[in-house]
Amino acid sequence: MVHTFELSKMISRDTFDEIIRSLKLRNYRYYFFTTAYSDKGFAAIRLYI
Repeated sequence: MVHTFELSKMISRDTFDEIIRSLKLRNYRYYFFTTAYSDKGFAAIRLYI
Protein backbone atom coordinates (compact mmCIF):
# COMPACT_ATOMS: atom_id res chain seq x y z
CA MET A 1 0.00 0.00 0.00
CA VAL A 2 1.31 3.47 -0.90
CA HIS A 3 0.47 6.51 1.21
CA THR A 4 0.99 9.92 -0.36
CA PHE A 5 0.15 13.40 0.81
CA GLU A 6 1.02 16.94 -0.15
CA LEU A 7 1.40 19.96 2.07
CA SER A 8 1.36 23.46 0.64
CA LYS A 9 2.30 26.70 2.34
CA MET A 10 3.31 30.10 0.99
CA ILE A 11 6.71 31.17 2.34
CA SER A 12 8.97 34.16 1.81
CA ARG A 13 11.84 34.10 -0.66
CA ASP A 14 14.35 34.25 2.23
CA THR A 15 12.78 31.20 3.87
CA PHE A 16 12.74 29.37 0.53
CA ASP A 17 16.45 30.11 -0.01
CA GLU A 18 17.30 28.99 3.54
CA ILE A 19 15.52 25.65 3.04
CA ILE A 20 17.37 25.08 -0.22
CA ARG A 21 20.73 25.79 1.44
CA SER A 22 20.05 23.67 4.52
CA LEU A 23 18.80 20.57 2.66
CA LYS A 24 21.29 20.71 -0.23
CA LEU A 25 18.45 20.30 -2.71
CA ARG A 26 19.01 19.27 -6.31
CA ASN A 27 17.66 21.76 -8.82
CA TYR A 28 15.42 20.54 -11.63
CA ARG A 29 13.58 22.70 -14.14
CA TYR A 30 10.52 23.70 -12.04
CA TYR A 31 11.34 22.38 -8.57
CA PHE A 32 14.03 21.47 -6.06
CA PHE A 33 14.27 17.87 -4.83
CA THR A 34 15.80 16.00 -1.88
CA THR A 35 15.64 12.63 -0.17
CA ALA A 36 17.26 14.03 2.99
CA TYR A 37 14.44 12.80 5.25
CA SER A 38 14.01 9.33 3.78
CA ASP A 39 15.22 7.83 7.07
CA LYS A 40 12.28 9.59 8.78
CA GLY A 41 9.66 8.17 6.39
CA PHE A 42 9.57 10.90 3.72
CA ALA A 43 10.61 9.31 0.45
CA ALA A 44 11.11 12.68 -1.25
CA ILE A 45 10.61 16.39 -0.70
CA ARG A 46 9.98 18.75 -3.59
CA LEU A 47 9.88 22.56 -3.40
CA TYR A 48 8.11 24.03 -6.42
CA ILE A 49 9.11 27.42 -7.78
